[in-house]
Amino acid sequence: MKFNLSILTIVLVATGIYLFMLALLLGSVAIPFSVIIDILLGNEVENQSWNLIVSDARFPRAVAAILSGSALAVSGLQMQTLFRNPPTILSLKPG
Repeated sequence: MKFNLSILTIVLVATGIYLFMLALLLGSVAIPFSVIIDILLGNEVENQSWNLIVSDARFPRAVAAILSGSALAVSGLQMQTLFRNPPTILSLKPG
């Protein structure tokens, strides 16, 4: 079986998008998915407290999680470059 980096990339990006949407959906207050999409698109919703929950709490928290995870990944790559330790994912070859 040949290791295909493009398939892995697609799967990881799709998983990231799924987890981002899950972070917006889950919480102590149940908000329907269609309402969350309306809030993200800037449409008016009937319950203004849902608007505040998504736009002031859940969305910034989800974006901060993505940015901090990305920063950790980049800093880990920089540390590997600094210590001349190449990333192993690029050197995987089928046995």
